[in-house]
Amino acid sequence: MSESYSLAQGPAELEELVTQASRRHEQVNLTDDDTTIAVIVPLAEFQELQRAADEADIAEAEAIKAKGGRWIPHAEVVAMLEMDNSDPA
Repeated sequence: MSESYSLAQGPAELEELVTQASRRHEQVNLTDDDTTIAVIVPLAEFQELQRAADEADIAEAEAIKAKGGRWIPHAEVVAMLEMDNSDPA
């Protein structure tokens, strides 16, 4: 079960909301005009979500590689990104 709080309430109660999410092991929704715009989740839950996302990324990369897609080494990608960042245009 998750609870929702408006952004107007959130800042004054931030410590309490984080503690609540952590101790109850559930998410706390932060809303703006009744629309959830952010969620406070316990660290363990966030780490699990991150692990699942990482595994999905790895599986996608492996599938591309298995289909004969061009495999670009990490160092090459970083070099390409650095070249893009140094371009003043």
